[in-house]
Amino acid sequence: QFCRWLARNGYTTESPLAVLSGLNVETDRRRMRRAISDEDLMRLLATTEAGPERFGMTGAERALVYRLCAESGLRANEVRHLTVGDFDWPAGMVRGKAHYSKHRRHDELSLHPDTQEDLRRHFASKLPNCAAFNIPERTADMLKADLADAGIPYCEDDEYFDFHALRYETGTRLIESGAD
Repeated sequence: QFCRWLARNGYTTESPLAVLSGLNVETDRRRMRRAISDEDLMRLLATTEAGPERFGMTGAERALVYRLCAESGLRANEVRHLTVGDFDWPAGMVRGKAHYSKHRRHDELSLHPDTQEDLRRHFASKLPNCAAFNIPERTADMLKADLADAGIPYCEDDEYFDFHALRYETGTRLIESGAD
């Protein structure tokens, strides 16, 4: 991006990296992810909500994070840096910060009304500038433990359901609903 910026703004005639070709993501994929069935997702959320405290989070808080990520497509780092004030209750949305977004844009994502109400209850005693969630760095380990409790395999046919697969879940459900 920096080299393209140099060329675009006349600091160089062309990007010195323009001759390089990108990687083929189909042949260089590090990990294949999968969506899980609606029943498995509901079982994961119910089992996690009733589960023990892990990684500094209650079961109910972890289930709420999984639900938010599966419905919104937010990445772990984006959720990790949300504050209570990033949730706009009248508009029914959450506003992600560009600094923590992979594509460096502000995101405005609608919330499902039931999720919005559960989030509002969860944040009732928190100030607007407080972290929304205390998500650990090792989200994969946290989800692996909750998947095991729910009897859902982490890896099946060389496809993984890791924390980032919650984002994959969002896209899968959008496609299944007929969204472009």
